[in-house]
Amino acid sequence: RIQQWRIQAQRDIARKWKNPQYLWINLLEAPILALLLAVLLRSSDGEVYSYGSAINLPHFLFVAVIVAVFMGLTVSAEELFRDRLMRKREGHLQLSWGAYLGAKTAVLFAISAIQTLLFAAVSHPILGLPGHFAAYAFTLFTVAACANVFGLVISLLFNSVRVIYLAIPLFIIPQLMLGGA
Repeated sequence: RIQQWRIQAQRDIARKWKNPQYLWINLLEAPILALLLAVLLRSSDGEVYSYGSAINLPHFLFVAVIVAVFMGLTVSAEELFRDRLMRKREGHLQLSWGAYLGAKTAVLFAISAIQTLLFAAVSHPILGLPGHFAAYAFTLFTVAACANVFGLVISLLFNSVRVIYLAIPLFIIPQLMLGGA
């Protein structure tokens, strides 16, 4: 199973690596969104911005969590759907579903870790958050990782990529509403 896990992970990484658009979008979306959100929501009561007088910081943190959910879902939402034919073709080999799913999850978690680190690295200094970088990045990562798993579930539930991406707002909007937006 360890060998199967390794092969599945290498295959998944190779597929992603061969798609430059996928790489660029996933590497640039987090820092661009972080820059945009941090600059737009950086304001304070005083003349000079400071962490203590930042009036939009709670709003930024709320939106940052929603961005982490969105990034986690979009990275993983069609993963299992896309591999259905390959899994069916290789079904006679009696490969471990656990090794496949574990490898897929590990690769998605790695992508989410990079994305959330980039998001935190860009937004943290703009907002002047004192310390807390590790906790901030880890919180965003755990949210994105949960969204990765949720995206895999969505990928199993629906039989069309179009339906999968139409379903994503059905899972994000209630989180916005229940989060107090």
